Amino acid sequence: MGVTIQFESHRVELAAVHEMEYDPAVLEYFDQPPSIILAYNSAQGRRMSVRHTPDFFVLRTAGAGWEEWKIEEDLHRLTQHNPNRYRQDGEHWHCPPGENYANQFGLT
Repeated sequence: MGVTIQFESHRVELAAVHEMEYDPAVLEYFDQPPSIILAYNSAQGRRMSVRHTPDFFVLRTAGAGWEEWKIEEDLHRLTQHNPNRYRQDGEHWHCPPGENYANQFGLT
């Protein structure tokens, strides 16, 4: 994009920046976009709403949306602590409350 992009993690987010920078399907991407609200039930069943700042907001030829980049080890740990916030479906990971938030705007 010809501008400096911030990243917090050399292991994950820097790799994301390199991947997006050279992906012809990525039109633009923005680091640390404004926070979004994730609403979900805690492991104990209590309703929670948390403010979350995703790693990136990405505009692709096929659509646009927020992206969170994490290593799989962290996702397994986070799923144990917050099973309703992160979920694995086969080889793919999902954040159902993030997807619910994005869907209301027609985004991912």
